[in-house]
Amino acid sequence: MGRLGGGGWEGGGGARGGGGAGAGPPPPPPLAGMSDGFPAPAPEPFELTLPASRHTLRGVRYRGSSSARRWILLHGWLDNAGSFERLVPRLFAEGIADDVAALDMSGHGRSAHRGNAYHAVDFASEVLFTASQLYGADASFSLLGHSLGAGVALIAAGGAPERVSRLVMLEGFGLHHKGSLTAAEQFARANNKLPSGRLTTFASVEDACQRRAERNVVPDPYFTVDSARDLAKRGVREAPGGGYSWSTDPWLLLPTPLYMHKECQLSFAQHVAAPTLVLLTRDGVAKSILNAGPISRLGLTNSLVIMGTTVVHTAAALGLRLAPPLLAYLGLMGPAARLTSVLRRATFRLDVVSTACQRLSAIRNRTIITLDSGGHHPHIANPAKIADVVARWVGRSNGGGTRTS
Repeated sequence: MGRLGGGGWEGGGGARGGGGAGAGPPPPPPLAGMSDGFPAPAPEPFELTLPASRHTLRGVRYRGSSSARRWILLHGWLDNAGSFERLVPRLFAEGIADDVAALDMSGHGRSAHRGNAYHAVDFASEVLFTASQLYGADASFSLLGHSLGAGVALIAAGGAPERVSRLVMLEGFGLHHKGSLTAAEQFARANNKLPSGRLTTFASVEDACQRRAERNVVPDPYFTVDSARDLAKRGVREAPGGGYSWSTDPWLLLPTPLYMHKECQLSFAQHVAAPTLVLLTRDGVAKSILNAGPISRLGLTNSLVIMGTTVVHTAAALGLRLAPPLLAYLGLMGPAARLTSVLRRATFRLDVVSTACQRLSAIRNRTIITLDSGGHHPHIANPAKIADVVARWVGRSNGGGTRTS
């Protein structure tokens, strides 16, 4: 699997207590085969079913004798609650969790399919619905989200700051946005085609895992066939015509009709009241940002990085608007096309960097920790390291303040 490197400072801010009712009925019998053998004092997991107004959400819940330290875990795009089965026992072993619900967001794992376009705001609403059903409408809880789940958790924490006591964003800065497309262009692009309805089938579950390991959404050398097996337990089913297929709703593979604009995401970040841990790896989704010389040395929330990337992005965007038309007017069509391609890529990357920096800076009580390695799924590759870092941060998060590593 490979070993996570060290790196990072553990710190943060104040927390709020858990309170509220909603313990719910006694848990049903435990599921078999949901533990990776780690000898931790975690309760046996059981299947979680939450009938919503139009579809059913499912997940896995680990409920101890107390509900004081509640966590809801949110997976990445095309993953499912199974991605956390190695991490959860460690959270209990570290003494920072009493009641953990790992959710299959709609369209993923065993949750129902919407059968139409998806948006992160809908996922965030599902999180608050889940918390109300499990703990009560006024009870507080902590959130840990990975990748897409980190962006969803940010929306939920900013939209309901009085309910979220801690926020952990693992390998995620928030949601992606397509700065090169207008809202109208994005809507048109998303509605150009519908899912084909054809499922990719595999001869065996192992073949399905092999394909997932080879074609992971984010290139990740730590994500192996064994990692994919964690997802297959909830994400692979028998296909109607024989064989096996991943259970993901095909609509998730299509572009969303409307991306959340970066100003909207900035607003959610500004309203987060909970102590927040942003936990990244240098070889994960942030690789292109964290390995970029001055940014790596100065940090994502350094004012020089924010100002510099914003200025350069503005200059590149202006160049994209003015230079290619001028070259085309002079008859230099080839250079105009090449320059357009270069400036488009540069503008998009700089926009991603500057937006991520501004968004993270807007979270008032934040801690940013960067591990030397671990890939995009460090909670699968080395769950003990991730649990240790989170536990140290939780233990020090009563001191307040902001710190970046």
